Amino acid sequence: MQSHGKAMERQNEKERETMNAKQINTMLNNMEKDYVGMGRMSVQQDKIIIETIMRIYNVTDWLDWEECKYLFSNYVEKGILDFPTAKAMAMERQNKKEVAL
Repeated sequence: MQSHGKAMERQNEKERETMNAKQINTMLNNMEKDYVGMGRMSVQQDKIIIETIMRIYNVTDWLDWEECKYLFSNYVEKGILDFPTAKAMAMERQNKKEVAL
């Protein structure tokens, strides 16, 4: 029974690490609202960038919520939608997970 508890704990931990597309989209829209709340003007390009990130998320196997968050915040703060860096971050994260297993 104890091993079942540990397995459930690992499953719950894994679920906390991942998000589905709807959750990611909500996170990005909330980030946009947070930036507006901090005094940044709301611009239509923000919605286009969020849509672009989500389209790429839906067609790639490496992009996860962490990279989506990085992409949007980097775009807002620096004006750069940096997919090469996001992909490198994803590869590093995946390598760390493989080593941990």
